[in-house]
Amino acid sequence: ISLVILLASIATGELVHVAEIDGTINAGVAQYIKRVIGDAEDEGADLVVIKLDTPGGMIEATREIVREILDSKVNIAVYVHKEGGWAFSAGTYILMASDIAAVHPMASIGSAQPIPADNKSINAMASYMVTLAETNNRNSSIARAFVAENLDLTGKEALKKGVIEYAPENLEQLLSELNLSHAQIKEVRPSFQEGLFSMISHPQIVSLLFLIGFLGIIYVIKTGELELSLIPAIALLLGLWGLGTIKFSPLGIVLILIGIALLFIEFFQPGISIFGVSGSISIVLGILTIDAEPFFTPSSDITFFVMGISIAIIVFFIIVAKKVAGSIRERIKTGAEALIGEKGMVVEELRPRGLIKLHGELWTAISSDKERIEVGKEVKVVRLEGNLLYVIKSEG
Repeated sequence: ISLVILLASIATGELVHVAEIDGTINAGVAQYIKRVIGDAEDEGADLVVIKLDTPGGMIEATREIVREILDSKVNIAVYVHKEGGWAFSAGTYILMASDIAAVHPMASIGSAQPIPADNKSINAMASYMVTLAETNNRNSSIARAFVAENLDLTGKEALKKGVIEYAPENLEQLLSELNLSHAQIKEVRPSFQEGLFSMISHPQIVSLLFLIGFLGIIYVIKTGELELSLIPAIALLLGLWGLGTIKFSPLGIVLILIGIALLFIEFFQPGISIFGVSGSISIVLGILTIDAEPFFTPSSDITFFVMGISIAIIVFFIIVAKKVAGSIRERIKTGAEALIGEKGMVVEELRPRGLIKLHGELWTAISSDKERIEVGKEVKVVRLEGNLLYVIKSEG
């Protein structure tokens, strides 16, 4: 669409939908933008403005957003709106796909090489960027350099080189230049579901949810605190939901599951630290290798954040395992001591060893003075060794 025709078509418009992408581009963000464009078409909006500030994101989610923009019946303006903000990598592809590209003079765009940056991937994505730029009559050589040379430009520089149409300092200035100063503005924010979807559409977040879920279930099984089972159940459900939105490495999943299994052993056999340490290492390696989808910008911040949280959870889990095990041993000890002085009934003659029934349970018992005690006689516990009760005939 030529800019002149575009401006003429929207000059009399009255409704502008405004959306905002702030953060990593992922499946949740793509779902949000799809809804924004669909609503704008249904309501007859004249323009959709997507305010953008992103370090990059996933390739598939970026392509989905680009397709929505190219197929839209409503004109789309992408505006990198923050002073000092950016639309690197994935954001630059989205910017080039828009009908109107605008960047704050002090914001930056570019650095659009895919990761891993092999020649095949670079050439493919450079061609993709050029196609998007040429579709909207923008400088294709600069567009190629965004990928091939990892070029960065400020909004002011990008305007001079012909890869964007505007470099406004705020949204009001952009709308004024588009003759839409008096248009009705409708801000469209992500729904709760879209926000949640965006949060869990990240491989490291998925691994963290599985970690919380499985370790939580182990804890509930060991302690019997069923009231806490809802937390790990929700974590596992969210993890499964997130797993369906990403391309994951089977190796990463296997390493995480092996790590959880080792922590399971540590929880039920505390004190053997090798299981806890090995499990922790396996989980960390799994988190680092779970991501199998190509992306535009390494998400090191979220990776280190999730790793930090995961390590904290693992350490906490191991500490709790030791305390719970100690508590259980103490309860067993205390419960056993409480049996001393209690009375039971002989159900299998003691000669001197046999069975007695005590508090509705069968116990192996030995006559303490080696005396035979017949079935039906009442006995009293005088000593306990392990699960073996030493008894004497009850006097009363």
